Amino acid sequence: MKRAAIIGVVAAAIFATATPAEAGGDESSPKQFANGVCTALSDWGEAVNTTIDDLKDATSLEEAADTARNGVQQATDDLEQSLESLAPPSSKDGKKAKAAIEDLGQSLSKTADSIEQELADTPTTPQEIAALFAEIGSDLQKAVSDVKSTASELKGLAPNGQLQKAFESSSACNQLKRSL
Repeated sequence: MKRAAIIGVVAAAIFATATPAEAGGDESSPKQFANGVCTALSDWGEAVNTTIDDLKDATSLEEAADTARNGVQQATDDLEQSLESLAPPSSKDGKKAKAAIEDLGQSLSKTADSIEQELADTPTTPQEIAALFAEIGSDLQKAVSDVKSTASELKGLAPNGQLQKAFESSSACNQLKRSL
């Protein structure tokens, strides 16, 4: 499964299950929070797709591995920083929703770190290449599982609230949905 497909799973999980958040402290409106999450996911998707496109220009397996490693890591670092910089939404369970989104960003970062380690030694034989793809596939399955877990956590907070409505009506989220 491509990293871009993970974006679709993340976005679908958030659109389907995002929930309201708790008031207090430095906060954003539910719409600002939704726009921030969707913009971060869009930027991540574009960076991952650019990395995939850049692989076509690689002249060796080593160059392709370096391109993939650096591109995925940078895209994921940027995603994590973007999600961390968002203020929690000013609705019921906002801090819990923010924490769930940040945890997801950190989890995806760990997955990117794992892929980076796997790509550290460039495969040279067809068997090594197959084993590498199997390892990366396993990492991406874990990412999908983490997304589903985050979606369940968000769904359990307070369904059909302000934050869920913000995700459904956000122009950034609607643009992200169309790009998937």
